[in-house]
Amino acid sequence: MTAVEPSLSLIHAAVLLGAALAGGAVLGYLASLAACYIGAALEAQDKTDATSALTDELGHGFLGSALAGLMGRQHVVTGGLGALLCCWLALAFGPSPHFLLALALCWTLLCASLIDLKHFILPDHLTLPLLWAGLLINVAGYFATLQDAVVGAAAGYLTLWSVYWMFKLLRGKEGLGHGDFKLAAALGAWLGWQALPTIILLAAVAGIAAGLILIASRRMRASQPMPLGPFLASAGLVALSTPYRLF
Repeated sequence: MTAVEPSLSLIHAAVLLGAALAGGAVLGYLASLAACYIGAALEAQDKTDATSALTDELGHGFLGSALAGLMGRQHVVTGGLGALLCCWLALAFGPSPHFLLALALCWTLLCASLIDLKHFILPDHLTLPLLWAGLLINVAGYFATLQDAVVGAAAGYLTLWSVYWMFKLLRGKEGLGHGDFKLAAALGAWLGWQALPTIILLAAVAGIAAGLILIASRRMRASQPMPLGPFLASAGLVALSTPYRLF
């Protein structure tokens, strides 16, 4: 009996891993489809000619040179990324309600990141429900206490809001989008205020490193902006699935 148990355990683990890979790939593909649908709806909104021209310039300038090949294969890449993320979360949480909630957060962050990469916007349709969902699930204390979640939502918003205004006063132009404030608030609501220093530091370091690499490889001009949303989302997933915190 003892000789059979290890093999059964390995089979069970292999089945769970295969299910996570397949389910994650499907969810990643659906996230890509949702991002395309929401992006098309954003493009269909009424815009002034100046705003349209600016959006086109930013999109072609950043995505056209840096991510054109990747976005051309968006569904395939996102499906593969979804499979990897699902496996990672399965290893981090195991079969539990925490895993399902983390998977929902991951799907939303992946969808929002794709939209931000292409359109330089984090839609309220994603960030605000994510914020309220974080507060509601933490009524039961899944990832943080309700008190820490409420403080985290306020601190996440106000931190990036303060950075936005300091940059605008010093440089006379906007350095962050309002969607970044709301996404930081949503991550604070999900993970509590204790995770915010880790998330903001990781996002800032990763964003700066990516910008320097793109500029050095002549795929982006130094004057061009970069979307912060994908870096906040990635840092949030790191904070979600690991116990490490700056404080």
